Amino acid sequence: MNTAQAQAILTKIFAAPYENAKIQLCLASAGIDEDLPSIEKLQISTEAADEFRLITTREIRRYRKKAQASDLRLLPYDPGAMNRADEIEFIALGDEQNIASQIENLSDVQALPVFSASEEFIDGLRFYALVIEIDNKTVIALRVYSKARELSRSSYLGLRLSDTVFNKIQEPAFLFDAHFDCIISENAIFILNKNNFQQMFRYYERVVAAGKAALKSISARVKIQNYDAFSTLCEGHLHMMAKLKNIASKEYLQSVTMKDIKRVISAFKLDAQVVKKDGEEQLVFDPNSEDKWLILRILDDDYLGSIMTKLKYEANSKRALS
Repeated sequence: MNTAQAQAILTKIFAAPYENAKIQLCLASAGIDEDLPSIEKLQISTEAADEFRLITTREIRRYRKKAQASDLRLLPYDPGAMNRADEIEFIALGDEQNIASQIENLSDVQALPVFSASEEFIDGLRFYALVIEIDNKTVIALRVYSKARELSRSSYLGLRLSDTVFNKIQEPAFLFDAHFDCIISENAIFILNKNNFQQMFRYYERVVAAGKAALKSISARVKIQNYDAFSTLCEGHLHMMAKLKNIASKEYLQSVTMKDIKRVISAFKLDAQVVKKDGEEQLVFDPNSEDKWLILRILDDDYLGSIMTKLKYEANSKRALS
């Protein structure tokens, strides 16, 4: 899916008449060792459905106004990029089978079991979904969830006002807010809150496995002295593993040479060394250095130069313009 195709789908999402939509609320739950969540539908009153319809209308309108004001930028999903407030990322659902399998049951809400309120299900709450049906089309809005949002389990004391007397809320009460983390329609996922999206689909657990594979791929291309210490450090730091995954996915890694690396070290006066051992040049990792991220920043091409000002910069997030 290219950006133009994703934009066409997003435009249709923005244009839909949500005031007339049919709303179904679902909860997804999974245990610590479970990859696929169980999904149950909630029976909600007409008044509650009206509130969720209003939430949907307002949230979509907020993004539509940004788009109309040219204050919204649509980009392909990049796990390693840090997004600005005006950026929405998209993924073709067909390219993410792990995610597709987790939400597959939402395609047939009528077949879902009714919310049972079991202890096990509530313990594993991961996200909730609004399944929105408009003119025979479906839009699904997801929001990360946790058992902390159940008042009876949170650190808050829930009180209900009856006449002039406040009574403690005895029955379970679930909290929902007015925002979405991602929207799904026509085989496209639009990511509105990347951190929550990644938490919802356990991206961080997947990135550890991907990071380990990336370490092997990178070390085969760029020899690193003290590799074992470097590997141990990275595997103990989640953000380093995410950066490794990002590095391994870049096409330039296949053509980068030690000559390129030495040129960057020299141009930016970096505190890094390349040594020759057994006739082979190696990039030195110093376990005692205060800057443990230096090699990762070099490999991720974080050091940039301005054509206009000739100044040099270190970037913690960037996207190629072409």
